[in-house]
Parts: sequence; C-alpha cells; structure tokens
Amino acid sequence: MYDSDPSKMDSFVSTMKSMLEDSLNLNPNCNLDYLLTLINDDGSSQQDTSAHITPSCKEYTVSDDSIGYSSPDMKKMMYFVNRESLIRYLDSLNPGDCHQPSYSTNSRTSDTTDETKHVAPNGKVYRITSSDNIYTSIDFAGSKEFSDLATMRQYINKHNPVTVLWDHEVDTSFTPITYLTANNKSYTIYKTNK
Repeated sequence: MYDSDPSKMDSFVSTMKSMLEDSLNLNPNCNLDYLLTLINDDGSSQQDTSAHITPSCKEYTVSDDSIGYSSPDMKKMMYFVNRESLIRYLDSLNPGDCHQPSYSTNSRTSDTTDETKHVAPNGKVYRITSSDNIYTSIDFAGSKEFSDLATMRQYINKHNPVTVLWDHEVDTSFTPITYLTANNKSYTIYKTNK
C-alpha cells in the first residue's frame, strides 16, 4: 500500500516495529518475534532463504521448483504456493519456543567443563558425544564432526545467537490506556522509558 511512498512506508514499518517490540516485552510470543525478525531483515540481501528453523529449533531445507515450495526434510512431500505458506505449515508442526528472549545482556552461561552438553546463547542445549577424539552432537540438523571441543562450541555459539528483542522498558507503574478507533479497533497504549 505504501510502496510508492518510501517515507510513509518507513514510518509505517517503524511504528509496526515499535508496537511489536512493546508487545514482546509484555508477553513473549514466537509468532510476534518472527514478524519482528521479518521486519528487521527486510531488504537484507544476506537473508538465507534456503533453510528455515522452526520454533522447536528443527532446521528444514527449503526448495523451490516449478511445482512450488517444499522441503525434502518433511516426512510427507507437500508443495506450497509461496515460501511463507511453507514456513507457517512447518512452524505449526513444530511448536515450541527454543529462542528464549533476552532483554539485556545474555545471562546464560554454558558450563565449559561439562563435555556431555553445551548450552548455546539462544538457550538450545546440544548433547555432545565423542569417539576417537572426534566430537559431534545428535542435535545438529546434519552430520557435523569436530576435532576438538572448543571449535565445536564456537560453531554452536556462532550458529545460535541470542535474539535481542528491544532496547527500552515499559513503565509498569503507568496504567495502560485503551483507545477505541472509529472502526471499533482497540489499541492499548503503554508508557516506556523512551
């Protein structure tokens, strides 16, 4: 709707982003977090569209051919008209919230002395096995092997960054105001520190 007017588009996206950030602060939600990720990634040429990680942290390969979008990782092959439809379907089959929100610096720490597991910055736990000084995890989407534990942990941390949802706080001492528009939509207004 705002494609022809970049300034209106920027204003709309900025407002939407702020509303999502506020909603996520009050009630963390995987779907809203995903929408915020889409807004943040909009226009980014570095966004990887060849794979999708579901809320349960299972990774699916996304393929596009003449029939439609699908994933060879699904048990039953199905085709979808666009990538978003496929992603919504995969997310519905893999509920959960392994991407724990972080509202400040990452407070999670992984016990680096425990050689049987590693907690990634986003909270996902990797079970580690070793054989003949080769380290791997059954929690990897594909087969990956490492010659030392430190390299494996670096790889896990790099591919599981913590998601920072926002940089302002809602003032809980302020009673939220509900505003009803002419078309009967209601909006809840909160006060923040910004």
